[in-house]
Amino acid sequence: MKIEQALVLYLLKHKQLSLQRIGTFKIDGAIPDNTDNDKPFIIPPDAISFQYDAKTGEDDDLIAFIVQNTKKIKPLASADLDSFLTLGLQFINIGKPFSIQNLGTLEKLKNGGLEFRPG
Repeated sequence: MKIEQALVLYLLKHKQLSLQRIGTFKIDGAIPDNTDNDKPFIIPPDAISFQYDAKTGEDDDLIAFIVQNTKKIKPLASADLDSFLTLGLQFINIGKPFSIQNLGTLEKLKNGGLEFRPG
């Protein structure tokens, strides 16, 4: 399982996803729990909200979830997540969008914050 897939699965199961140096995603509303199905599942665009917070720290529950789903040891799971997010922030800083598959896209605003577009 890729990091992106683990992030979306975590969000679906816990209804909230905090990513270090980025912020928090929340599912607003009822989403049927079919995360165990093999069928592709698309989150409705209006169901996700995002709160930018550059001071967000690493989420230990998220790391434990990544360890469980990828079968990697904790330091490696933490490093993989950090590497993925660092690469995404580098894209954002050069003016490119950072897409998280099956979740949406983050782009930098003129005031320095981040804007999330679901889809």
